[in-house]
Amino acid sequence: MIETATTPRQRQAFDAAHEARGAVLRDGLRWVFSHLHVPLSFDAFRTLTVPSR
Repeated sequence: MIETATTPRQRQAFDAAHEARGAVLRDGLRWVFSHLHVPLSFDAFRTLTVPSR
């Protein structure tokens, strides 16, 4: 289901939630890769988590 925001305040809250989910995903995967001793550059990884807008 695609969530839509109608007011700027709703949009801001939606963007903040999206950023929070992205941050959790990035931190979790960085932790996993660091514990697996697999080198991973943040810039290459960031391209996977850019919101498609």
